[in-house]
Amino acid sequence: MDNILATDYVEKALPRLIALPEKLAILFEVKANLKRHEVEKLAAGGVRWIQPGIESLDSRALKLMGKGTTAAQNVQLLKWCRQFGVRVIWSVLWGSPRESDAWYSQMGRLLPLLHHLQPGHAVRLRYQRFSLYHRAADQYGLALSPAASHRYVYPLSERDLADQVYYFEDSEDDDARRDFRALDANRRPGVQAVIQGMDAWGDAWRGLTPPMLAMHDSGDEIIVEDTRNVAVEREQRVKGSAREILLAADQGMPEARLGGQLKGASRMEIEEATADLIARKLIVRLDARLVGLPLWDPCMSMPALTAFPGGYLDRHVGG
Repeated sequence: MDNILATDYVEKALPRLIALPEKLAILFEVKANLKRHEVEKLAAGGVRWIQPGIESLDSRALKLMGKGTTAAQNVQLLKWCRQFGVRVIWSVLWGSPRESDAWYSQMGRLLPLLHHLQPGHAVRLRYQRFSLYHRAADQYGLALSPAASHRYVYPLSERDLADQVYYFEDSEDDDARRDFRALDANRRPGVQAVIQGMDAWGDAWRGLTPPMLAMHDSGDEIIVEDTRNVAVEREQRVKGSAREILLAADQGMPEARLGGQLKGASRMEIEEATADLIARKLIVRLDARLVGLPLWDPCMSMPALTAFPGGYLDRHVGG
């Protein structure tokens, strides 16, 4: 069985959920390549919580994990979820075999731009049965053995444990049983930057009002409201070619196609307008695409944490 939402549910099941007189509160595990209209349908059908396989905001790390998605798609998904009021449970995984710390250094510089989107957590990779690393451990230079905790629970031989358990460790990894904070941070400054960046992102959402980056298009200009800590200005106005580029970037357009989109603009004009929008922290380059960061005003409100379909722990009840 697979917990992930079947792709045909969007067209077959969601319209029936949308038609219900009383909306359900549903959580689904989903793939991270959902489109805007699909997230909108999920929200309308009562799927207000999702757990997508985002796992990273760097496409090289995603390729290494065999995810089949890109950083641009993951940022777009986070954007659509905030737009339509869908809460997201997601993580940035670190510790994959053959990863580069430089990838995390670059990712760390991206994170402050995304504080208006829902934060996730930085989590060390675990080796699970049936995973890519378990199936082809030799190809990744791994010497997997049952996770140490299993030995305290099951009085079995190492071979029997290896046939039955779900979690494994790389027996040649000296760091496998240690918390990252106990390691030499200078050895993985990129990972350290991402861990700290994800913590800062989470802190930004613990206030009464999360950061917002939203836009409204009057037809002649786009007015952007920006309350992120990295905001260049609280209110920005985007006109002319820059407006056209920002609209194209909202869909994550490949940068190479901009010339065909802005037929009256010269190449130099497009390059200057693009550089200006990047400097104003309204778009980013990811995977040879321009990805617009602002949401459309208004956004749907997020469901309360107490509305989680799986229930919640009330720390104020009991002795």
